[in-house]
Amino acid sequence: MARKYKLASPNAGGYIAVQNPATSAMRRRIRTVLGGRIKHFVGKKVWAYIAPLTPGKQPLAVVTLKNNKVVYYFDLDIAKMNSQLQNSTTVNKKKLELVFLLEKAPGRYLEVGKAVAPIWIVLDEPKRPWYANETQQARSRNPLYQPWAEALDYLCTQAAKNAQTLDEALTRVLQYVWKSEHLKYDAGGGGCWFSKPLALYDPNPYRVDLVNRIKFYRLQDIPNALYDFRKMLSVLESRQQTTICNCCDCACTLCTLGALAGASNRLRITGLFAILRSDATWRYLIHDDPTKVAPFHRPNDQEILTKIRCIGDVAINFTFGWHAYTVYQNKAWDLTMKLNNNFIVGMEEQAYLEGAMNRKVPSNRLKKRTPTIFFMR
Repeated sequence: MARKYKLASPNAGGYIAVQNPATSAMRRRIRTVLGGRIKHFVGKKVWAYIAPLTPGKQPLAVVTLKNNKVVYYFDLDIAKMNSQLQNSTTVNKKKLELVFLLEKAPGRYLEVGKAVAPIWIVLDEPKRPWYANETQQARSRNPLYQPWAEALDYLCTQAAKNAQTLDEALTRVLQYVWKSEHLKYDAGGGGCWFSKPLALYDPNPYRVDLVNRIKFYRLQDIPNALYDFRKMLSVLESRQQTTICNCCDCACTLCTLGALAGASNRLRITGLFAILRSDATWRYLIHDDPTKVAPFHRPNDQEILTKIRCIGDVAINFTFGWHAYTVYQNKAWDLTMKLNNNFIVGMEEQAYLEGAMNRKVPSNRLKKRTPTIFFMR
C-alpha cells in the first residue's frame, strides 16, 4: 500500500514561513472555528495576532463576520509573520500560537478564538518539484507537489536544522544523509531503486555496422525522472538497516530536499556518452553523435578508483557509465560519492567531472542532461 502523506496545509494544521523578502507575498491560509457571541457582531472584523499580544503588534490577517457562520479562513501574511517570529532566520520548526480578537467598539476587544499549529521555517519559497505558493496554478491543484509535513519535519528538525544559507542547507542535507548510514550504493548493478530517468533516443540508427553487427544510436535528451520520494523518505525516517540505491536515487533525494529549503537546484545526468548494450547477436552503441564514435573506450579504472568512495562506504571496481548528481548555482553537489575522501559540495562542475570521470563535457550537452523530477504516486 502506498504510504499516506500529510500536506503542510490548513487541513494538516501547519504552515510554511520563508525568509527571502522577495517571496514575502506568499500567504498561508488557516482554518479556525470562532466562538463567543460572534453571531451578535455580524459585519464586525476579527483580527489574527501572534500570541502573546504586545503593544504595537501588527495583525497577520483579518476577516469580516458573516451571518450564521462560525468557520472562517484567515490568509496569514508571511512577511508580517517573519518580522514577528523571534530567532527564525534559520531552517527550523516552531510552534505558532494565534489569538483572534473581535473589536466590539473602538478600543474594546473580545477574544473569540485561539489556534496552535506547527510552522516550518525555510530559507526561500520551495522550488520545483514543490509548489508551495498558492498562486502557482500549474500544480497547486495537485496535492502531490505541495510540501508534505513529513518532508518538512525531516528537513527542519534533522537534515538541515539551523542552516542559515541555501549552500549550508544543501551541505547539511548531503552530509546528514551520508552519515545516517541509511543508504548503500549498489556496486553490484548500479540500477535505479527509487527513480526512473527517461532517456529519448533517435528512432533511426545513424550507422549500422553489418560486419560487427553494431547499431549506433544518438541520445537525444533526458527530459524527466520519476522519483518515489515517499519510499525514500520512509527509508530515511525508519532508522533501520541500510537500503541499496544508485546515483540517480541520491541526486533526486538531494534535489528534492534542497528544493524544499528553497534552493533552485537541478538533477544532472552525464557520463561517457558511449554505452554498449547487447540484444541477441546485435550490439547497440548509444552516443551523442554516432558519426564520430571511436572504438568503445573506458577511462583507466585504477586512476579513478583511487579517488572515489561511494555512499555506504562502498569501494567500487568500475568507472561510471552514466552518473547523476545535483547542480546548484552552476556548482556540483554529489550525495553518491566522495572524491579524494572529501564531500562534493559546491565544486566547480567541469572540475568535478574531470576529477570524478576523467572528462569534461560541453555545456550544450549538459543542458540536455537536466531532467525535471516528477513524483511517483
